Amino acid sequence: KFLLWTTTNPLVLVSWRRFNSRPAEDTSVADSVIFQHVDRVTLLHVLRSRMRCSARALRVVVVAICCTDLIFAYFALAVPLEAVVARVHRLPAVRLLRVRASDDPRADRIVGGSKTTIESVPYQVSLRYFNNHICGGSIISHSWVLTAAHCLDWYPNNDEITVRTGSTSQSAGGSLHAVFYYHLHERYDPNEFQWDVATVRVRTPMGLGAGRAPIPLATSTEWTVGERILVTGWGYLTAAGKVDDTLQMILLDAVPQESCNRTWTGFITADMLCAGGPGVDACAGDSGGPAVQDGVQYGIVSWGSIDCGNGLPGVFTNIAHPSVRSFIRRTTML
Repeated sequence: KFLLWTTTNPLVLVSWRRFNSRPAEDTSVADSVIFQHVDRVTLLHVLRSRMRCSARALRVVVVAICCTDLIFAYFALAVPLEAVVARVHRLPAVRLLRVRASDDPRADRIVGGSKTTIESVPYQVSLRYFNNHICGGSIISHSWVLTAAHCLDWYPNNDEITVRTGSTSQSAGGSLHAVFYYHLHERYDPNEFQWDVATVRVRTPMGLGAGRAPIPLATSTEWTVGERILVTGWGYLTAAGKVDDTLQMILLDAVPQESCNRTWTGFITADMLCAGGPGVDACAGDSGGPAVQDGVQYGIVSWGSIDCGNGLPGVFTNIAHPSVRSFIRRTTML
């Protein structure tokens, strides 16, 4: 048995009750799950409840089968397109946010950060679908933007994808550029976390200048562990999926690969980098955005903990990895 609730905002909130051999015992799962754009997910890791869920979403229909111990729950619903276009912060094998069923929705954004301006980070862009912010990205030339593959892996065509450049606000100002085409890394799998990188070609060149400039990319070295990493974006302000209209920034500490891999129980591979700190993190809506050290982009916001800012390191695509760097060169000639 499960409880299903939908809203007009981009959320599907699902909770369920666990049944076992002791039916008199209250074994309600304490956590609810907010699914946002769960298309083509085949394995969901829901922490703390030890659940394993299998799900598949067809553009506007979500069908999921969840099971744990002796529990089976099924739900299928049609939701507005807005309910599946917004990407969420990723954790192992699913892009979801979770909040306690008894808690008020808390702020989910660049946690612990502060406002900044596009003049300070002129490479930052807002990737948009039907003119709604879905992800961040970075300008790497007058015609190319770099972002995460999971930001684009489900779109049937490019017609409604745009890029806003040159604006501190994600919803107004600057310039809107139609997307001509994009490339996903050939080894990217939407059911996995590796090779989370995409290049986006805009139809008309972006006029470079104040508030609009490319950022150099890392080539053969990873970022320096222990030094600060600058991450920027328009992350979600609340669990209800509202994005911040003003650009945010945060400084994170680069985390050693080995310790990050231990923390994430073996999920970290060579094409990933980690950064974080107590009470600070990138979060939902920041995916695809740049992670910068000393004026060079080393990472792309990829995935992290459902509890943004809880001290677990965030995970970034490693631009300096040979396969990632080769992909960028081959698709953009840069």
